[in-house]
Amino acid sequence: MWDGLNAWWATIPTFERVFWFMAIPFSALTFLQLIMTFIGMGHADTDIDAPHDLPSDGHDHHFGDSLKFFTVKNFIIFLTAFGWMGVACTRAGFPAWLSVGISFLSGTFMIVLVAWVFYLLYKLGESGTFHIRDTVGNSGTVYLPIPPQKKGKGQIQL
Repeated sequence: MWDGLNAWWATIPTFERVFWFMAIPFSALTFLQLIMTFIGMGHADTDIDAPHDLPSDGHDHHFGDSLKFFTVKNFIIFLTAFGWMGVACTRAGFPAWLSVGISFLSGTFMIVLVAWVFYLLYKLGESGTFHIRDTVGNSGTVYLPIPPQKKGKGQIQL
């Protein structure tokens, strides 16, 4: 088996080997990322303790609201797409400069595509936070009896 693989590898031009060196290991890393994401290890949550009296403008700010292009995951995705498109372009007989250019555009497109998909997925979630100013003037349903004419004690939980 190894003799056949060595014979095949010897026939590949050096320029194409560079693309193979990117495509194979980064494809394995992409697959590993996929597996880790499915089993719940593909993200990192960070909790930060801060005093509650920090100044606020009344808006919730999230660190994940913007598209993130420069991440380890995107780097791996870029090199995977770059490598495989480079292999395809050199196999198709494109000149080296065109193969690199198309591969670069392909990798960049994959980063933008993946970032956009994760952005759309992020927008599906809700924070569950509401502000009291949004509740003023709205009606609600009460499931416990409230004593009339301010007799007794009651508690409202929003």
